Amino acid sequence: MTVSISLYEFFRTGAFGPLHLGMARVQIEAILGPPDDYAVLSRREHWQCKGDAPWRYSKCWRYGGVELFFDEEKGLEAVHLDYLFKRLPSGGEKIQLDPWILHPGLSLEEAEVACTERQLAYQVSREDPFNEGVAHLVFETGADLYFEVEVEVEDLWPRGLWLLYFPDTRKRYYDEAGHLRKLKGQKRGAN
Repeated sequence: MTVSISLYEFFRTGAFGPLHLGMARVQIEAILGPPDDYAVLSRREHWQCKGDAPWRYSKCWRYGGVELFFDEEKGLEAVHLDYLFKRLPSGGEKIQLDPWILHPGLSLEEAEVACTERQLAYQVSREDPFNEGVAHLVFETGADLYFEVEVEVEDLWPRGLWLLYFPDTRKRYYDEAGHLRKLKGQKRGAN
């Protein structure tokens, strides 16, 4: 079974086709089937699987270039598409992905024009303390497109679209004033 997902509709509504944040792994498995690939299991995850299909216990399932991240209690926690500077977004054989405007080389300015024409609510942030020279186009729905806007070394990262992340996880790390939050488990004095 193939599921069709439009990235335009995702940016507009926040729904990744029939998938939504908080959805249990068993529900996603019922819709998409087993993933094409999955992240390596920790010792704890290996212990939990007890002979069952190990991918069911992985925190990351991959369908083509679509990565689904899971939290043990909350279910689907994030959707991630990476390497968009190299290739069109792809969902493998199980997700037919309509990329809308996303393509290698897409500039922030082109994305803003397309979003404005379609009346999508978004904001642009050029502040990213983890990635210098990166700007974010963040949709009202929480999807976050990362763009390289200031290339220092041409061979390392080409200018333009890098990746898509949902939801905008930078909120985990920064408060409303833009100050770094103290993270769970962070030791005092650690940067």
